[in-house]
Amino acid sequence: MKIGGFDVSFEHYRYLYMNIRDELSSSENDYTAEELDTQIRDTVMKSLKHYASISEMAKNKKVSLTSDDVDYIDVLVNATISDYGSEEEFQSALREAYSTEDFFRYALELQQLETKLRSYMTSEATGELAADDATIESDVYKNFYRAKQVLIQKGDGESKTQNLELANKILGEALAGKNFDSLIEEYSEDTTDGDYCFTTGQLLEEFESAVSSISPGEIYPEVVETEAGYHIVMRTDITDDYINSHFDDLRSAYLARRFNEHLSEYSDTLEVKKSKIFDTLTEQNFILGSVTIDTSDSLKTK
Repeated sequence: MKIGGFDVSFEHYRYLYMNIRDELSSSENDYTAEELDTQIRDTVMKSLKHYASISEMAKNKKVSLTSDDVDYIDVLVNATISDYGSEEEFQSALREAYSTEDFFRYALELQQLETKLRSYMTSEATGELAADDATIESDVYKNFYRAKQVLIQKGDGESKTQNLELANKILGEALAGKNFDSLIEEYSEDTTDGDYCFTTGQLLEEFESAVSSISPGEIYPEVVETEAGYHIVMRTDITDDYINSHFDDLRSAYLARRFNEHLSEYSDTLEVKKSKIFDTLTEQNFILGSVTIDTSDSLKTK
């Protein structure tokens, strides 16, 4: 497959397919086999377009890895091998992750390239993204949300049911007017103080959706369930004092969102060309890690 000028190998596609497959298969979603395969492939394509956008945009901006970057990646690889204790253990871990040492290095190169591109795009010196104080403040009021939460961990089996019952009890107390801060102090299992200010795409989708659907001062009328647990959510005001005391964090969140928006917009312009063999690949090909390739196969646009 080619996405723009970005070549996608079977190894890269398989790595994403199998890891996303394992993640979705272990989730609580009740997919049919066909639905699961479709969901996996859609998620893989989204990820590939992300990396293609990084690669292509980096070329356009003349951002590339230097010899120092390559040396740094060597250090990371060697440190990872050391962490596993031996080359054999490292190779075993790679196989379990549907990877190889070459692909592991390649993935690190893509990560490093993304870091450099992000740094270039978000630098005030390049002027690629507006990041002056007035722009940040205006954007925070338009595109950021602030909320407090009481978080209850899910647990397993019977404890999961009990924890959901507890979350609903706390929600009832919140809706009845009990001080929300006291509920946080009494019940919350969050590792922070439960006060969040965020922009789109920064937190879990279910949490963001709940907060954006209510007004400051309101409590979301249902327990919000995410992979992190059960959330009782109250939207709060973003004040001038809050912005002034958290300005650097807000600037970082703004720049991260704008960078990702640029990547997303760019990915929509990239042409995807799949080889004919792509449509013949099945889950079994990815499980076995093998495929017979006809070298005379031509690419087709989709």
